[in-house]
Amino acid sequence: MNKFIQIFLFLAVFFASLMKAEAKVYEMLPEMPENPLSEQVVVKKYDYTNTTRVPIYLKIEDTYKTSGDTQTGDELTFVATRDVIYNDKILVKKGEKTTARIRYFIRRGMNGIPSILILDGFNFANLDERKLDAHYMKRGIDNTLLVLPLKWALTILYPLGSFTNFIIGGEARISSKKEIVLYYYPEWILE
Repeated sequence: MNKFIQIFLFLAVFFASLMKAEAKVYEMLPEMPENPLSEQVVVKKYDYTNTTRVPIYLKIEDTYKTSGDTQTGDELTFVATRDVIYNDKILVKKGEKTTARIRYFIRRGMNGIPSILILDGFNFANLDERKLDAHYMKRGIDNTLLVLPLKWALTILYPLGSFTNFIIGGEARISSKKEIVLYYYPEWILE
Protein backbone atom coordinates (compact mmCIF):
# COMPACT_ATOMS: atom_id res chain seq x y z
CA MET A 1 0.00 0.00 0.00
CA ASN A 2 2.90 2.29 0.77
CA LYS A 3 4.29 1.96 -2.79
CA PHE A 4 0.87 2.77 -4.21
CA ILE A 5 0.79 6.07 -2.28
CA GLN A 6 4.34 6.93 -3.37
CA ILE A 7 3.52 6.29 -7.03
CA PHE A 8 0.30 8.30 -6.74
CA LEU A 9 2.12 11.26 -5.15
CA PHE A 10 4.88 11.11 -7.77
CA LEU A 11 2.35 11.16 -10.62
CA ALA A 12 0.40 14.00 -9.00
CA VAL A 13 3.54 16.14 -8.63
CA PHE A 14 4.68 15.24 -12.13
CA PHE A 15 1.39 16.19 -13.81
CA ALA A 16 1.11 19.36 -11.70
CA SER A 17 4.54 20.46 -12.90
CA LEU A 18 3.52 19.72 -16.49
CA MET A 19 0.41 21.86 -16.14
CA LYS A 20 2.42 24.70 -14.66
CA ALA A 21 5.11 24.43 -17.36
CA GLU A 22 2.48 24.32 -20.10
CA ALA A 23 0.94 27.57 -18.81
CA LYS A 24 4.35 29.28 -18.94
CA VAL A 25 4.87 28.20 -22.54
CA TYR A 26 1.63 29.86 -23.55
CA GLU A 27 2.55 33.05 -21.71
CA MET A 28 5.86 33.30 -23.58
CA LEU A 29 4.30 33.20 -27.05
CA PRO A 30 3.93 36.73 -28.45
CA GLU A 31 0.69 37.82 -30.00
CA MET A 32 0.79 37.58 -33.77
CA PRO A 33 0.28 40.88 -35.60
CA GLU A 34 -2.14 41.05 -38.48
CA ASN A 35 -0.69 40.30 -41.88
CA PRO A 36 0.23 43.64 -43.53
CA LEU A 37 0.18 41.98 -46.97
CA SER A 38 -3.34 40.56 -46.64
CA GLU A 39 -4.82 43.29 -48.85
CA GLN A 40 -2.20 42.72 -51.56
CA VAL A 41 -2.84 39.00 -52.00
CA VAL A 42 -4.02 38.22 -55.53
CA VAL A 43 -6.09 35.12 -56.04
CA LYS A 44 -5.39 33.52 -59.40
CA LYS A 45 -8.04 31.69 -61.38
CA TYR A 46 -7.53 28.00 -61.87
CA ASP A 47 -10.37 25.86 -63.12
CA TYR A 48 -9.81 22.17 -63.76
CA THR A 49 -13.46 21.19 -63.45
CA ASN A 50 -14.23 21.12 -67.17
CA THR A 51 -13.83 17.54 -68.32
CA THR A 52 -13.85 18.19 -72.05
CA ARG A 53 -10.91 16.22 -73.34
CA VAL A 54 -9.43 15.62 -76.75
CA PRO A 55 -7.60 12.33 -77.37
CA ILE A 56 -4.20 12.37 -79.03
CA TYR A 57 -3.22 9.05 -80.63
CA LEU A 58 0.49 8.29 -80.91
CA LYS A 59 2.76 5.43 -81.92
CA ILE A 60 6.40 5.05 -81.08
CA GLU A 61 8.73 5.33 -84.09
CA ASP A 62 10.75 2.22 -83.31
CA THR A 63 9.74 -0.58 -80.95
CA TYR A 64 11.37 0.02 -77.58
CA LYS A 65 12.25 -2.58 -74.97
CA THR A 66 13.93 -1.88 -71.67
CA SER A 67 17.36 -3.37 -71.33
CA GLY A 68 20.53 -2.99 -69.28
CA ASP A 69 21.39 0.40 -70.77
CA THR A 70 17.96 2.02 -70.24
CA GLN A 71 18.23 5.07 -67.99
CA THR A 72 16.02 7.76 -66.59
CA GLY A 73 16.10 10.75 -68.94
CA ASP A 74 16.36 8.76 -72.20
CA GLU A 75 14.22 10.23 -74.99
CA LEU A 76 11.81 8.31 -77.18
CA THR A 77 10.23 9.62 -80.40
CA PHE A 78 6.51 9.29 -81.06
CA VAL A 79 4.43 10.08 -84.16
CA ALA A 80 0.79 11.26 -84.22
CA THR A 81 -1.34 8.67 -86.05
CA ARG A 82 -4.43 10.88 -86.54
CA ASP A 83 -5.28 14.54 -86.90
CA VAL A 84 -6.41 16.09 -83.63
CA ILE A 85 -9.21 18.57 -84.29
CA TYR A 86 -11.02 20.74 -81.76
CA ASN A 87 -13.55 23.48 -82.71
CA ASP A 88 -12.62 23.12 -86.41
CA LYS A 89 -8.99 23.85 -85.63
CA ILE A 90 -6.20 21.32 -86.15
CA LEU A 91 -4.23 21.03 -82.94
CA VAL A 92 -1.92 18.19 -83.98
CA LYS A 93 -1.39 17.02 -87.56
CA LYS A 94 -1.08 13.39 -88.52
CA GLY A 95 2.61 12.53 -88.77
CA GLU A 96 3.76 15.24 -86.35
CA LYS A 97 6.61 13.99 -84.19
CA THR A 98 7.13 14.54 -80.50
CA THR A 99 9.63 13.31 -77.99
CA ALA A 100 9.03 12.03 -74.50
CA ARG A 101 11.55 11.28 -71.84
CA ILE A 102 11.68 8.43 -69.39
CA ARG A 103 10.78 10.07 -66.11
CA TYR A 104 10.99 6.94 -63.94
CA PHE A 105 12.46 3.56 -64.70
CA ILE A 106 12.21 0.57 -62.39
CA ARG A 107 14.34 -2.40 -63.37
CA ARG A 108 12.86 -5.86 -63.35
CA GLY A 109 13.77 -8.00 -60.41
CA MET A 110 13.60 -11.28 -58.63
CA ASN A 111 10.33 -12.81 -57.43
CA GLY A 112 8.71 -11.91 -60.76
CA ILE A 113 8.76 -8.12 -60.36
CA PRO A 114 8.44 -6.50 -63.82
CA SER A 115 10.23 -3.44 -65.15
CA ILE A 116 8.18 -0.24 -65.30
CA LEU A 117 8.56 2.81 -67.54
CA ILE A 118 6.83 6.12 -66.87
CA LEU A 119 7.09 8.64 -69.69
CA ASP A 120 6.32 12.35 -69.64
CA GLY A 121 7.44 15.54 -71.32
CA PHE A 122 5.35 15.11 -74.47
CA ASN A 123 5.30 18.47 -76.20
CA PHE A 124 3.40 19.70 -79.25
CA ALA A 125 3.74 22.98 -81.13
CA ASN A 126 0.08 24.10 -80.91
CA LEU A 127 -0.78 22.78 -77.43
CA ASP A 128 -0.37 24.31 -74.00
CA GLU A 129 1.77 21.77 -72.16
CA ARG A 130 0.04 22.54 -68.84
CA LYS A 131 -3.32 21.38 -70.24
CA LEU A 132 -1.91 18.08 -71.45
CA ASP A 133 -2.36 14.97 -69.33
CA ALA A 134 0.83 13.53 -70.73
CA HIS A 135 1.95 10.65 -68.57
CA TYR A 136 2.23 7.19 -69.98
CA MET A 137 3.10 4.08 -67.98
CA LYS A 138 4.16 0.73 -69.40
CA ARG A 139 4.99 -2.36 -67.37
CA GLY A 140 6.46 -5.70 -68.27
CA ILE A 141 4.89 -9.08 -67.60
CA ASP A 142 4.24 -9.50 -63.89
CA ASN A 143 5.31 -12.98 -62.79
CA THR A 144 4.52 -12.48 -59.09
CA LEU A 145 1.22 -14.30 -59.56
CA LEU A 146 3.25 -17.32 -60.64
CA VAL A 147 5.93 -17.02 -57.97
CA LEU A 148 3.81 -16.77 -54.83
CA PRO A 149 1.65 -19.91 -55.26
CA LEU A 150 4.65 -21.86 -56.49
CA LYS A 151 6.71 -20.76 -53.49
CA TRP A 152 3.99 -21.86 -51.05
CA ALA A 153 3.50 -25.16 -52.85
CA LEU A 154 7.22 -25.95 -52.69
CA THR A 155 7.67 -24.86 -49.08
CA ILE A 156 7.04 -28.39 -47.84
CA LEU A 157 10.18 -29.49 -49.71
CA TYR A 158 12.53 -27.29 -47.69
CA PRO A 159 15.06 -25.76 -50.09
CA LEU A 160 12.92 -25.80 -53.24
CA GLY A 161 10.64 -22.91 -52.20
CA SER A 162 13.63 -20.56 -52.09
CA PHE A 163 14.50 -21.26 -55.72
CA THR A 164 11.37 -19.40 -56.86
CA ASN A 165 13.15 -16.18 -55.79
CA PHE A 166 15.15 -16.45 -59.00
CA ILE A 167 12.13 -16.08 -61.28
CA ILE A 168 12.58 -12.70 -62.99
CA GLY A 169 9.81 -10.31 -64.13
CA GLY A 170 9.32 -9.22 -67.73
CA GLU A 171 10.83 -6.26 -69.55
CA ALA A 172 8.60 -3.28 -70.41
CA ARG A 173 8.05 -3.04 -74.16
CA ILE A 174 6.42 -0.30 -76.21
CA SER A 175 5.39 -1.69 -79.58
CA SER A 176 5.38 0.40 -82.76
CA LYS A 177 2.18 -1.44 -83.75
CA LYS A 178 0.15 -0.28 -80.75
CA GLU A 179 -1.30 3.20 -80.30
CA ILE A 180 -1.08 5.05 -77.03
CA VAL A 181 -3.54 7.75 -76.03
CA LEU A 182 -2.84 11.05 -74.28
CA TYR A 183 -5.54 13.57 -73.39
CA TYR A 184 -5.63 17.32 -73.91
CA TYR A 185 -8.05 19.48 -71.87
CA PRO A 186 -8.57 22.65 -73.95
CA GLU A 187 -11.16 24.24 -71.62
CA TRP A 188 -9.00 24.30 -68.49
CA ILE A 189 -8.43 27.85 -67.23
CA LEU A 190 -4.87 28.58 -66.15
CA GLU A 191 -3.31 31.86 -65.10
